Amino acid sequence: MTTKSRRNCGFSLVELLIAMVVTLIIMTAGMMMFKKSADAIFIVAQKAEMQSNARVGVNSIVRDLSRAGSGGMTHGGIALPNTTTIYAPPFAGAPFNNVPNITGNTFSQGTLYMVTPGWKAGPTINGKNTDAVTLTYVDPDLDLTLDPTTQITANGDSVALDPITCTAICSAALNDPGTGVKVGDVFMLTNTKGTVAASVSGFTAGGITIAFAAGDPLGMNDPNTTGASGSIASLGTTCAPVGGPGCPTGRNYPSVTLSRIFMISYYIEQLDNTGAPLAVTAAGATDYRLMRQVNAQAPVPVSEHVVGLLFAYDLSDPNPGGTNSPDGMIKIAGVDTKVYSEIRNVYVSVTTRSNRQDQKGNYAYTTMATNVSPRNLSFFNQFPQTSGP
Repeated sequence: MTTKSRRNCGFSLVELLIAMVVTLIIMTAGMMMFKKSADAIFIVAQKAEMQSNARVGVNSIVRDLSRAGSGGMTHGGIALPNTTTIYAPPFAGAPFNNVPNITGNTFSQGTLYMVTPGWKAGPTINGKNTDAVTLTYVDPDLDLTLDPTTQITANGDSVALDPITCTAICSAALNDPGTGVKVGDVFMLTNTKGTVAASVSGFTAGGITIAFAAGDPLGMNDPNTTGASGSIASLGTTCAPVGGPGCPTGRNYPSVTLSRIFMISYYIEQLDNTGAPLAVTAAGATDYRLMRQVNAQAPVPVSEHVVGLLFAYDLSDPNPGGTNSPDGMIKIAGVDTKVYSEIRNVYVSVTTRSNRQDQKGNYAYTTMATNVSPRNLSFFNQFPQTSGP
């Protein structure tokens, strides 16, 4: 057969098989490269999302931590009434959807501190405990320092600002739709007899009277006429006869200044497979998120897929356990003792996981950590001005 005739016969079977094998090798290599590229893109995207979620959570906590105690709060904390019934946000009851999100009574010690640890108060995730924390500082947007009052009921369940000083500007601030007074807000009340905290139970739009009656969303208030410790009544003294000159209600109050304070709680909320919140000890959680709650207002999500939240504290106390303490307690005479007023530095650790599992059914995790030394926790005015200009 001539060369020309062989060319007209096409490829031989061996040549065709070789060509097919080479083509398959090239296609397989291309598919493997494409898969590796797709996997790399997926991993990078997952890591970016995890780091973004962790960064958002840490930044939010650090921002509030840096302001803890600002605005004139005392280092020793504010006395609280109802120490056996007050519960810290977040907890069951409106507007919390009746879902308890932390365990125990964070404020059972009867004092509202600048930083209140919630050691192991969050859900257990992957066999590991999580923490919660409540940070407190004075709201700089509602300034009532120029509007003191003595118009307080005998049992302290109602405080009316003085209409002589609380004029149009003061009233507008109280009734501002965004930053005005709302049920569930917490106020610090201060006069020469001390400082207490109370939660708003009612406020009539357009008015200048704030109700601090029992049954407030935080269970904080304790109206009484005996002047029980931590109650608004403790800021006054009894007088008689009721309705007589200088004794309109049966209790006189030295001039009281009101300041709204922010009790900001961070904790992890569990979610079921429909995205609905689960109680802190409930089983069946499929996802988790970091929550931020201000006073008794509805909590809002800060960051998604957060599976770890841990805090530790450096204390100014020289007793054992004062460094990197997970619970803000030290050993005094061999007994674990809460010394929240001595917290000077806070370590924060937030762990997030990937949104989806990989091909082997595993999640990826990343942790971001930092520490904050809020200046208001360590600043003391050694030269207070008592008189003079």
